Amino acid sequence: MQVSYFNEDADDLELTGESDLMTPQEQLQLTAALLHPAVRTRLEQELAELTLVTSQKPKEKSKKASTPQLTRAEKAEAWRKNLQYSTVKTRLSKLTPTAGKKNKKGVKKLLKGKPWSKLSLNRKLAKQAVEKMKAAAKKAAAKTAEPKAGASSLHSALVGKTVRVISPQAGYLWRNSKGNVQKASGDKVTVVLAGTTTCKSEFPGSEVWQLTGKEKAALPAVLDFRRLTLLQKLEALKASGNEVKFANEAAMLEGPELTSMWTSVTARGVQAGDGFAEGQLVYLEPHSQKPAVGCHLQEAFSEEATLACQHFRDLLQTARESSSKCLIAAPVCSEGPKHWTALVLRREADSKFEISFYDSLSDTPETAKIEVRRLLTSLFNMLGSDKFSEPELPLPTKPVLQTDGWSCGYHCAHRLEEEYRQFRGEGKVHGYQKVKESRLELNKWVKALLEVKVRPEPPKAAPEKKASSTSSSSSVPPPKEASSTSSSSSVPPPLPPPPEAAPPAAVLAAKPTGKYGCSKCRHAVNGCLACNPEKMYRHASK
Repeated sequence: MQVSYFNEDADDLELTGESDLMTPQEQLQLTAALLHPAVRTRLEQELAELTLVTSQKPKEKSKKASTPQLTRAEKAEAWRKNLQYSTVKTRLSKLTPTAGKKNKKGVKKLLKGKPWSKLSLNRKLAKQAVEKMKAAAKKAAAKTAEPKAGASSLHSALVGKTVRVISPQAGYLWRNSKGNVQKASGDKVTVVLAGTTTCKSEFPGSEVWQLTGKEKAALPAVLDFRRLTLLQKLEALKASGNEVKFANEAAMLEGPELTSMWTSVTARGVQAGDGFAEGQLVYLEPHSQKPAVGCHLQEAFSEEATLACQHFRDLLQTARESSSKCLIAAPVCSEGPKHWTALVLRREADSKFEISFYDSLSDTPETAKIEVRRLLTSLFNMLGSDKFSEPELPLPTKPVLQTDGWSCGYHCAHRLEEEYRQFRGEGKVHGYQKVKESRLELNKWVKALLEVKVRPEPPKAAPEKKASSTSSSSSVPPPKEASSTSSSSSVPPPLPPPPEAAPPAAVLAAKPTGKYGCSKCRHAVNGCLACNPEKMYRHASK
């Protein structure tokens, strides 16, 4: 205790009181209540229950006087007194509709706190303000409805039509499936699956393709190796430069492997009955692209670049001179970072080329755009700018985005296959192949190609000059001596004979096994042309 003053004459303060404020029985009950229930004895449990029990005695009523409540008549009298001289007419004139309208807050604020003498003028101002806000809201609604109406009118033509679902996010049931458009709302359409009445789903209008009924049957998903011919294998092996290898898991594809995937697609097309004239289906091999483009842009002058550029001109000769349907597919490889993209030029009969640029990254590298522009510039010059529907490279289309750093080559091959399927007459489709499945199919095709190999062509021998039997020709001096003489009456030397054509390259089997026989020849010992390569070679050489 703190004392603010001290008086020496004052007596000492003595406190007297009881020694214990609780009885022994109450102390026992409190001690028992503080114990944990798990360690209490039966007697301690009874004492704890006596302590913890609440009182059932009712509370005493308050003795304070309560405020008397007003009667109905008294309340009515107080209400009339508060109204004073206001009438029903004046109270109704002050009411303004403001429920649920945010834009009427200005009107409410305008009428707030104004005396009755100025209310009629404010009512006029309020009416004008409401009319202006209604007109502004109507104008804004019309502007917002214009694009929606345009989109609705664009896709409303699909109602009742048969379409194909090509959405990348479509489920397994809807992938490249046919259906009928039930309704169109905004930029989306509701499609009912063909053959059903209740199975329906909603897709963006840009992710469905209207069918005309003239489309070809779908391309086989896998290659039938039993129907492959030796000539197809040799052509595919030659197109890949005879350098094709197996594709490893989680490894980026190289040019020969990507070319092999393209030849696999065309082989499936041949098995499905496709037949195109020479020059209608052009594939620009990626390894010869850079030398050819460099030579055309006068950046490379080597013999390899010149030959590659001339080879490109020969491939594009039909596309340049005729107006028939044509497809030009070109996988493009860029460096820094290494990445595969696809450039496709597709032309229907008597029309112009449509340019498609495909990529599988969310942010397309600038180096990839530069390489594609260089190739497109060369194609513009070789084919003619008047054969293209647009003068510049469009923005890249990205149907599927890769989730790793090595599968860009597979996605590039998938996009090229989609373009081939549309070119052959299937209509627009979307490829839902997985990278792992594509790698396994590629390795099967590579294994079939490695079973044969092409013998390199022998070097061409220089043509020998044939000596003339006439005496007049023997007296003609050699060209070097004739050029050194000053007489203009000397006879020029005879022209050399045309070079003889080199013999065709012989084709050999990898290693004869000696074990032949198939179901066609009833498992004969010597086999037949389908199962015995040596017999096939002898038959082809006749």
